[in-house]
Amino acid sequence: MNQSKRKVRLIGISSFVGLTLLLMATNPVMQERLSLVSHDWAAIKLGNYETSLGYRLAIWDIGLNGIQKQPWIGHGTGNPEVYFEKEAQTYKDGIYRNLPAFQKTSHYHNDWIEIGMHLGGLGIMALAFLMFSWFKLFKENQLSNLGIAFVSYIVLAGMTDTFLLYNRVPPILLVMTALLICWQRSKMDN
Repeated sequence: MNQSKRKVRLIGISSFVGLTLLLMATNPVMQERLSLVSHDWAAIKLGNYETSLGYRLAIWDIGLNGIQKQPWIGHGTGNPEVYFEKEAQTYKDGIYRNLPAFQKTSHYHNDWIEIGMHLGGLGIMALAFLMFSWFKLFKENQLSNLGIAFVSYIVLAGMTDTFLLYNRVPPILLVMTALLICWQRSKMDN
């Protein structure tokens, strides 16, 4: 790729990121969410984890501890929720003991922790391999930038929610992948 194309691409990406940040900064919903995070953080500093952010940080903490205890094969499917309920009572001298009453735990709000709790390091490695293979498919079809965007989106979305397991977007992304790859291959054949 020549220098001028890189410059245009960099300007385009920078403009997109700048516009996105500007829209987020002026969006009232985003302002409200940032205010809630600030409030939640103040509560956490006082030892109160019964907030949205506090609960999420607590389940991540307990989840990472659970992965550390069963690093290779996890706790088995269906067991991580029970693990949280039990472990919250005693982990770190019980600082999270009130959380099961605050909110019922159905998942860990993080794909990597969720899979690690269910399937351990082997499951995490399988997910990483799937992400790598998905990107490789894009790269082989001269769609590296799109592959980076899709995989980055999945990884980042999965860091704060169980995106792959409980969301409707991944199947749409797979359909989009199939269509884009078919379109690119037909374009390359002509």
